[in-house]
Amino acid sequence: MTDQAVTVAPQPTTPRERRNPPLKVAGRLKAALDAMVWECMTDNAAACKVGITVAAIRLALQRGHVRAYYRAQLQVLRERESSRNVHRLCEIRDAANNMPAVQAIKALEQLAEEPSRNTNAPPVPGLVVQVVVNSAAQPPAKPLIEHE
Repeated sequence: MTDQAVTVAPQPTTPRERRNPPLKVAGRLKAALDAMVWECMTDNAAACKVGITVAAIRLALQRGHVRAYYRAQLQVLRERESSRNVHRLCEIRDAANNMPAVQAIKALEQLAEEPSRNTNAPPVPGLVVQVVVNSAAQPPAKPLIEHE
């Protein structure tokens, strides 16, 4: 007997899943989104390249599965570029002053750290209290005087 991995696709479990298979991004729309992410094209240029209208791209991006595909591709791009940022920082460290490049790399790295926010999620009730201590703005503490 040979050891071969067998991949089994998950079977739909509910009647709704059987009627509505997961939606996929394909064809010219996928090509346009890929051009926007990987070739740094605007939506207009990507639409012209693949032969669809800009309105079609904008309407498609209103659909959840299309936005999910687009965001996933952007995440892959950010992760791919992350290693280059480390090498560039090393070059900048060893070269002359180049703070704009350092700031740009910091911004790119922070983008990768931000959790993706679901804009369609309903607001959650609650209260957030942020205590910010700025030592430079506070007057120096007065000495404590004890009396018996």
